[in-house]
Amino acid sequence: MTAIAKTTIRLTILHEADLDLSCRPLRNLAHEIDEGGMLGSHAIVAVGAVPPAALAAECEELGGTAGFFDAADDAFDAPQPEPPA
Repeated sequence: MTAIAKTTIRLTILHEADLDLSCRPLRNLAHEIDEGGMLGSHAIVAVGAVPPAALAAECEELGGTAGFFDAADDAFDAPQPEPPA
C-alpha cells in the first residue's frame, strides 16, 4: 500500500453574515471564492504521516474506510499536478 499522509487545511472566508456555510459543499465554497461573492484564502497548517495502525481510525473519522486506499492505489501512482504558487 502507498504511504498515506494527513494534511490539515485552514480555509478562511469572508461572506455575508446571513449565509449559513455549514451545509455547503467544499466545491461550492471554492467556486464562490474564485468566481462569486465571497473572499477567501487557505493555508496548510499541518502535514504528517498516518501510521498503518492508525489508518482505519483516521478514515472512519472522515466517513470512509481504510479499504478506500486499497481500491485507489493506482490513482496515487499517477503523476499529481503541481499546486498553485
